[in-house]
Amino acid sequence: ISLCFYSNSNLNASSILDFTTIKEAKKAFTNEEYEQAAKQFEKLDSNEYRDYNLANSLYKSNNFDKAIDLYKNIQSSNNDLEFKRLHNLANSYAKKNDFQNAISNYENALKLKNDKKTKENLELVKKALEDQNKKEQENKHSKSIIISKVLSLLVSIVLIIGSTFAARGNTFL
Repeated sequence: ISLCFYSNSNLNASSILDFTTIKEAKKAFTNEEYEQAAKQFEKLDSNEYRDYNLANSLYKSNNFDKAIDLYKNIQSSNNDLEFKRLHNLANSYAKKNDFQNAISNYENALKLKNDKKTKENLELVKKALEDQNKKEQENKHSKSIIISKVLSLLVSIVLIIGSTFAARGNTFL
């Protein structure tokens, strides 16, 4: 996760106070004080760079749902920022074990830029999805075995109770 800080061209209508806020946000992020960085970014007017940096701060503070919401809503014509947005959105989905959405966003990011780390992440997430599906199948199989054993045990109990009643001359069924 990398930040995209404002340059003069990104600060069209920003006040001088924004420079201080940006400086504080950058300092907090650099010091790994991600919640503080998010609070500083929230003070700024919304634009693609502010929202991207805020989403990164939220991601780093393990607030993946809010990060995903922000990443999804960023509109950018800047290909580099769009690539980073998609890559980080995929990372956020991966952290939530939403591997299908992670794969989709890594693939979209790779359409914009051939990136080694994104390819590696894509392969890791594909493997994680494969493992998750395999584990789900194993769990289903284990559950069906347990249900089968429980039913067999119940049938045995019913037969034992029935034979006990029959031995006493009573009818059970």
